Amino acid sequence: MMLFTIFNNLNLTKTLFYLFLLPVSLFAQSNTSFFDTYMQGQKELYHFNGNVLVAKNGKIVYQKSFGYADYNSQKRLNENSIFDIGSITKEFTSVGILLLKEKGEIKLDDTLRKFFPELPYTNITITQLLTHTSGVPDGFEVIEKYFDHNKVASNQDLIRLLAKYHPPAL
Repeated sequence: MMLFTIFNNLNLTKTLFYLFLLPVSLFAQSNTSFFDTYMQGQKELYHFNGNVLVAKNGKIVYQKSFGYADYNSQKRLNENSIFDIGSITKEFTSVGILLLKEKGEIKLDDTLRKFFPELPYTNITITQLLTHTSGVPDGFEVIEKYFDHNKVASNQDLIRLLAKYHPPAL
């Protein structure tokens, strides 16, 4: 059993090396065929689906699309494909908030109402927002229920709807 664990750890280490270090070394080389070979391998082995753009000193050195924008219709991805960024903004927002904390501009125990006094939710802290334990209603559900679907909703629209309709905290 121990030998199996060591073998698995070696495979994991090797995989991590290829996933994290190999792209860096390939990027450092000026010959993009190596990077293309690597990405083709990712597509074949791990079913990578997406767009890749590598730039060096502001100049694009590699750009290619892999897979489908819509699998059901077999529509291929291309450099103009549009992606719903979804939850990826959470990481950037968290980093921004922690940078503000580091500068002393906010405290993690500050409440939501300090920044948005019009909202009905009391005692909800930034920490709770960052850890998704605040109970603030899901913004998508609020927009779906109360917003004109012929328009594009902004953050300010969501705050206005929360203030106006007071959907209960979860």
